[in-house]
Amino acid sequence: MEPVSEAFTARRPARTPPALIAATAVFGAIVVLAVAVVGMNWRRDHAAAARQGWTARLVAVFRPPTEGLSNVLTGLQEWRSGAKASPEMARELDGAIAAYSPLPHNVEALPPHEARPRYAAAARLYLEFLRLERAAADLPAGPLRAQADLMARRVNLLADRVFDRGRVAADPSVFDQPPPGEGEIRFPNDVPDWAAEGLAAGPPLADDPPASPVGDRPVRRSRPQQTEAGWRQALAQAGIPSSAEVQRAITARHAPALAQLAAAFEAGAGRLHQAADPRNGRERAATLVLGVLVQGEAARAALADVAAGAVPGPLDASARRLAAVGAALRSVAADPSA
Repeated sequence: MEPVSEAFTARRPARTPPALIAATAVFGAIVVLAVAVVGMNWRRDHAAAARQGWTARLVAVFRPPTEGLSNVLTGLQEWRSGAKASPEMARELDGAIAAYSPLPHNVEALPPHEARPRYAAAARLYLEFLRLERAAADLPAGPLRAQADLMARRVNLLADRVFDRGRVAADPSVFDQPPPGEGEIRFPNDVPDWAAEGLAAGPPLADDPPASPVGDRPVRRSRPQQTEAGWRQALAQAGIPSSAEVQRAITARHAPALAQLAAAFEAGAGRLHQAADPRNGRERAATLVLGVLVQGEAARAALADVAAGAVPGPLDASARRLAAVGAALRSVAADPSA
């Protein structure tokens, strides 16, 4: 899998015959959001036109940092293959980080909107993706650097999915299918499956992942629903650690505890996502699961920092920021245990 964001452009299907259309784009193509979200003629109505005003301001905030980002993404591919030296990659990432650093604050400065907390979290995760890649570039070649890079790619994909939750909050019709006969859009699933994405963690940050071929990426489908009380019970039984636990573990820097915590977050997220969503609460449930997965990456970033050296370094700082983003997402989803 290439280290790129996927969502956010959708092509209109051909008239004959109906086709399946992949909703894909690179991370830097976020600026097409306004056109992709409200440009399809089967979605135009007065409510969408009103929403477009806020979305246009969001696009204006996201646009400046994306200039030149495609070169950085290409550079990362070259660096992974050995065609680009780490010092050169580090310089390119430094420039991208400088460009993206104001983005979370600029999103948070937008007018109040239900979508704003999700977009702000996505902005922080995109920035953390770059910081994690920068930290990986400073590591010597070997399993730890490979896993740090893989972790950055997981965070990048989590940013995509959190961004999608913002899109739904801004326009609930964004993932609607076109009318019968006009094709089907294959939107990505709400929550990533690391094995299916080819991004499962491995040594030295986790046990060897199960040997399973990378399959088709899961796509967004309808999901079962249950009562709020039933979902709350599923949440309580999922075995998800609290936000306070990951913060304490990062500070303690105890490698076995961090590894166990990362696995617990991932397993708990999987159990909760397998449960039916609360009635009319699909987005809230997905946001909570994504927050839990982000906290799992926080624990892994702290574990990588311990493996890299005795003194806390950039990966420790990333771990603390990821833990905060995960806690914020769980709070947005009204998780009482967060």
